[in-house]
Amino acid sequence: TTEELESSIHAFQQENSIDLGGKYCFCEDYSTWTPHYKLYLEAGSLENPTQAENSLDRCLSRECWGYHSCRGAGEIGPSQIVLIPEGSFAAYDSALSASGCYTAQGKPLRVLKTSKAREWFQQLENLLP
Repeated sequence: TTEELESSIHAFQQENSIDLGGKYCFCEDYSTWTPHYKLYLEAGSLENPTQAENSLDRCLSRECWGYHSCRGAGEIGPSQIVLIPEGSFAAYDSALSASGCYTAQGKPLRVLKTSKAREWFQQLENLLP
């Protein structure tokens, strides 16, 4: 649930002594043999990306029973963190507005549910070095 994701992110921020400022969202990724979640972050950089991904996996497992269960059964792989440039979420909101879409009633984007949203962030990811 969104509440479990929020709780996981809160624990992740505490464990890693970072403040994401609400600039993150999750996406399911089925592009690999073992599906997994991606966490898109506007965080600039992470001191140790592998350690941060391990921390995220622990936090999700602790806070989200469904994630814990699926990970334990080998149905999904560990989550991946994708660092995106500062301003990416604002650019996404602008792109939605420009296309005539209503931008989620001021609610922050947390889960990429539509194919359009997933495609936008995947294209952004494909441009990263």
